[in-house]
Amino acid sequence: MRSRGPILATFCAVALSLAAPAGAGAALGMQGREADPIVLNGSDLPGLSGTAPDRIVAFAFEGGWKQIPVQIDERALVDFAAVRQGYQTSGKPFSAEAYTDPGTFAGADPDPSFDGDDELVLMARDAGDTVGDDVAPPHTEGSPTAIVIEDPLHPGEQRAVSLFVSDGTLDPAAGKSYVDYDFSLDSGDYKTTYGFTGVTGGDKGNPSGGPANTEDSTVTTPHYDKHLLSRWVTDGLRLPQGSDPAADLLDGDKVQVAYGCGRSELTFSRGGGGFIANKSGPIRAIRSYIGANSGTYTQQDITYYERFEQIRTYLRVHP
Repeated sequence: MRSRGPILATFCAVALSLAAPAGAGAALGMQGREADPIVLNGSDLPGLSGTAPDRIVAFAFEGGWKQIPVQIDERALVDFAAVRQGYQTSGKPFSAEAYTDPGTFAGADPDPSFDGDDELVLMARDAGDTVGDDVAPPHTEGSPTAIVIEDPLHPGEQRAVSLFVSDGTLDPAAGKSYVDYDFSLDSGDYKTTYGFTGVTGGDKGNPSGGPANTEDSTVTTPHYDKHLLSRWVTDGLRLPQGSDPAADLLDGDKVQVAYGCGRSELTFSRGGGGFIANKSGPIRAIRSYIGANSGTYTQQDITYYERFEQIRTYLRVHP
């Protein structure tokens, strides 16, 4: 997806009435931004600091309050040697801020409340009118935090979302699921069966061998289906709304270090490594892992949204 400039968001704690009306009864969403997320750090929302993540809910105003999905992804300082279970990390300690996951050796966030390094995610398609209501939505407590959203492609147009603290009876997902990520390791339970050394012996860099720690993992949305074979290896893509929904359009996502190096996504998967996080939420899914041959702590985070994916690679290699 080509970059179109970030969506800008400003924040204010309000008593229930939002300012600067953009026209009552406007339809939800932002023109031309149906696919785009709004990602905020916890430090942007100090009024919600210390709140349990499952108590934070979001509402848009469309002639009345309408609950919309919101997702919180917890982050913390993660010990990467623990993620790799010590394999080839002796004397090479390294920690960095990353997503947390109690299902991996990154572990859960030591601070289980919403804190400054956590991320809160909304979709621009769900934003509502900047006109609020003097009556809070049912099952919410206290004053909301208003997020006023502006699109640099449409100056002067504003949309808004209000974040509330619920009384514990509301689902932050609001009954929605825009993406489904099913992490399925062929060997079984991740913590007890994953081979953190990859392919043992001198054969681990052999590009003619198959990947280690094979999976039958999938990412499914109304707009695409992906198949994930191993760490670093994505080997399937189908477009259910295309002319041939069954057609597999992807041979593989390719990674090449340099011409003649002999390292690729396949040898990365055969070498040692491990997963930082596997998370499937109502708005996005996160697949984060480390280990790329001699890039002991080289990391890749793949974030899957309903209509696109975002890939960030952190190169940490020898000189």
